[in-house]
Amino acid sequence: MVYHDIATRAQVLTLKLIAQLDNDQIEALTGLKARTVNNIVSKALERGFDPTRVPAVILDKHVSDAPKTGRPSKQAGHKDAVPEKVRVDRFSREMTSADISADLGNAIPPMTVRKILRAAGTKKIRPKPTGKSGLTEKNED
Repeated sequence: MVYHDIATRAQVLTLKLIAQLDNDQIEALTGLKARTVNNIVSKALERGFDPTRVPAVILDKHVSDAPKTGRPSKQAGHKDAVPEKVRVDRFSREMTSADISADLGNAIPPMTVRKILRAAGTKKIRPKPTGKSGLTEKNED
């Protein structure tokens, strides 16, 4: 299926329903075939376009793309739970994404946990280097 931008669809709608040109004239002006013109017009009428209204008003909803279907995101149900899990206390901030995933019942993989945390704006915590306190230099090694 060829994509036609919103301006072209609005132009077709204006030419067909307001100027009342036939499909051959519209094809000569826009390059769109009669079937495409008829599809654009029928979708606009289904979406509430009123060709008898004066002044004619073409809204974005009359000529916009239909919503795309696809696989639902795994993140949808956990976008609030994952950052909240990290903000509980100091020790939860040190959890790995695998630990957080396990706490949530392995409903989402650790990589998805990382993506959610990155999108929430959390920063990676780097552990502070610790030394062996109380030992002499000779015993530290």
